[in-house]
Amino acid sequence: MIKFRFLHLLIWFALVGFSCSSLKTTKSTKGGKGSPDITLLRATVTPWSSGIKKDNNGEDYKISVVLNQDSISLESMCVKGTFLDLKYARNGQFLGKENPLFKSDTISITASYDFSRDQKKCKISSEEGYLNFTLDGMSKILIIRSFVKQEALRKP
Repeated sequence: MIKFRFLHLLIWFALVGFSCSSLKTTKSTKGGKGSPDITLLRATVTPWSSGIKKDNNGEDYKISVVLNQDSISLESMCVKGTFLDLKYARNGQFLGKENPLFKSDTISITASYDFSRDQKKCKISSEEGYLNFTLDGMSKILIIRSFVKQEALRKP
């Protein structure tokens, strides 16, 4: 049990290092057909509506996820030069009176792209924090696989 907890913390610390400004290219695939799983960190509660919001520079987009009518913008997830349709989970199990989400909280969202419409034409280049991709004119869908509020680190 202690080894599992240590491994969990080690993985969590490794994921915290991801940021939008990173230029190191990584490809993360999950078995079978090679659809990537992307872990997104660092979210804030904002009054955004569901979907995509364009940045001030006119090029980047940020993704807004809505769970149980609470809107969450992902600060460290940017998509350059394209538009995404967003599917979002509705359980909202980590948002509510018992376990609310605050601006200082760190969350982990695991997401993957649904290429079921035309997988053969899909080409993906992923970087830590950024995703650049083309689907030859096909629609692009981001599916949220999990939404987890990270435990706060406690001082001994």
